[in-house]
Amino acid sequence: MNKTSKQKFVEALDICQSLIDFKYSPTNLTYQAIELFCEIGKNPFELLELCQKYSTNKVDENSKLRLHRIRKNRGYSFSSVHPRGVSFLSKELKELFSFKTFQRSSKIDKICQIIKEYGTSIDNWRVDCPLGFGAKDHCSFLSFFLNLDSGKFEYFTDNFTTPEQIAELFKDWKGIDLNSVIKKQKTLTF
Repeated sequence: MNKTSKQKFVEALDICQSLIDFKYSPTNLTYQAIELFCEIGKNPFELLELCQKYSTNKVDENSKLRLHRIRKNRGYSFSSVHPRGVSFLSKELKELFSFKTFQRSSKIDKICQIIKEYGTSIDNWRVDCPLGFGAKDHCSFLSFFLNLDSGKFEYFTDNFTTPEQIAELFKDWKGIDLNSVIKKQKTLTF
C-alpha cells in the first residue's frame, strides 16, 4: 500500500520527535526522516502546504475563555486597556493580555526544538547512510525541510548555511527542485 504524502510527513515528524531519545549519540533516524521529506519534496508545493498546515499556531481556547471570564467579572474591556496603562492590572491579567498567552507552539515548533536539542548534544559524526555527511548536517537538513514555509532554518555546522545550498544538494542528490518554493517564500516575507 502506498502512503499518502500526509502520512509520510507525519511519519517523518514522529521520527524527528523520537530524536529526543538519542541525545548524545548518532542515529540514522535523521536520514530516514530526510528520505521521507525527499519523497514528499518531489512535489515541492505539497511539501510547502504540509509545512504550513503543521506550523500554524492555534489560539489556546482555554486561555481565551479564562480571559473573557476575568474581563467580564472585573469589568475590563480590551478597548480600555492600553499597553502603557496596564500597570494597575494583576499579574494574572497582565499575563492574559499578553499575545503570547494566546499562542501555543505548533507541532513543527516543538519538533524543531527537539532537533535543536539533539543537534547541539552531538558531534558531527558520520551517519551510515547513502547521503553521507554528519549528524549535525542532517539536523540542518531537517530544520530546512520543516521551516520551508518560513524560509528560516537553523544550521548546526558551517557546511550549509543557506536554504539555497541545501536545495542545491537535494537537487543534485535526489533531483528534487525546491528553489521555486524558496523563491516564492522569499517574495512573501519581504
